[in-house]
Amino acid sequence: MARGHKAGDELLQQVGVMLRSTLRSHDIVARLTGDAFAVLVTDTTHEQVLAIARRVGTLGLGMGISLSAGGSLWPRDNHEMSVLFSEAEAALIDAKRGGRGRAVIEGDEAPMLFEPPSDDEPLD
Repeated sequence: MARGHKAGDELLQQVGVMLRSTLRSHDIVARLTGDAFAVLVTDTTHEQVLAIARRVGTLGLGMGISLSAGGSLWPRDNHEMSVLFSEAEAALIDAKRGGRGRAVIEGDEAPMLFEPPSDDEPLD
């Protein structure tokens, strides 16, 4: 880490705050390991998941960071939580392999590329 562990920890805290402030109060955000976070959103359509991913990616770019995201939908994709998490992790790996600043949602034909916020778009 070029700026040191303290700067990295502060950035991870900022990402956590951004995720919490972007999602609904009943959605779950958890830091898994290192720079990996898990987000569980309920009662959400596929289109809403895409909108959430796009907003988080755009906010990340506005913070000067490039995020990769992977997701899976339940029960469309599977019926067991362990499969849900495995599919989301596989989608994340695909996103990272494709390059920074993208999301892969299981079942979509193409990755979503995050775009920087426009000048007239508020970041929060």
